[in-house]
Parts: sequence; structure tokens; C-alpha cells
Amino acid sequence: MNRVHLTGAGRAMGAAVARRFAAHGPIVICDVNAVDLSTVGDALRITGADVRTVAGDLREQGVLAAIIDAIAETGLDLGGVAHAAGVSPAIGPLVVAGTAVVLSRAPARDTAVRRVG
Repeated sequence: MNRVHLTGAGRAMGAAVARRFAAHGPIVICDVNAVDLSTVGDALRITGADVRTVAGDLREQGVLAAIIDAIAETGLDLGGVAHAAGVSPAIGPLVVAGTAVVLSRAPARDTAVRRVG
């Protein structure tokens, strides 16, 4: 795959999506829980996956900047984003706004939503 993919990946569904993406090329995974994120990242690296991890809250500008930097480090365009986290109505709009920042600043020519499954 000639694109990098981004997903929240701390547990359950996010980790499953990360495994699927990682089987096809570099990925950036993020989660608010640094311990869970590290566990998933380490497990993927053991399989030979090219994984970059960013721990933090998507509502924080510094975390968004770190995600954009991690994507840029791969030298590839952003190929897709998968939200796999439970997002409450109270913070949903803020997470969507954070995703919009990543999508607007990450290198991408034709980012598209991809079905995983």
C-alpha cells in the first residue's frame, strides 16, 4: 500500500482495525490511553508492521500536531482514517473538528473513506 492510515487503536475494535491496516502498510495509531496504545503498537511491531503511535486526546492541538508529524514521517500520503473510539455526544463535535484538522493538514492527494471488513 502506498498510503499511511490513521486509526484510534487502544482496545477492541480499534486494535482490530489497526491490525487490518497494518497488514497493508504503514499506520499511525492514536489513543487517549497511552498504556493500551503501547500494548497494541508493540504487538503490531512484533509482526513486522511499520507503526507510529501518538498518545493523547484529539481535542488537544499538540496531539493533532503530533499526529500530522507522524503521518509526514512516513513520507506517504494519508490514505484513510478510521474512528473506532466510543465518542459521547458531548465531545463528538470536538473529535470531528480534530479529525478535520488532521485531514486538512496531512499530506494527501485523494484521501478516501475505506471499508475495513
